[in-house]
Amino acid sequence: MESRGGVARCRLAEERREWRKSHPHVRGASSLLRSSGFVAKPETLNDGSVNLMLWKCIVPGKEGTDWEGGYFPLTILSYTFIIVQN
Repeated sequence: MESRGGVARCRLAEERREWRKSHPHVRGASSLLRSSGFVAKPETLNDGSVNLMLWKCIVPGKEGTDWEGGYFPLTILSYTFIIVQN
């Protein structure tokens, strides 16, 4: 049986594959910012693999607010709690 972290990683990998099928890849974060204003990428490890449990994001400021024109970094860390009952 897979650990809960393994199940989460498999699910994230599957959903990322489906997302990428329907959303063509745009080269580079700056291109993505120009097209949508939002960037979310999993961490790339030294060996070239990706860590789907750690994402680096950039969120654009909402138009018509004091944050308009700004870009705000966000890190999303996913982890699993395992509850052991005695």
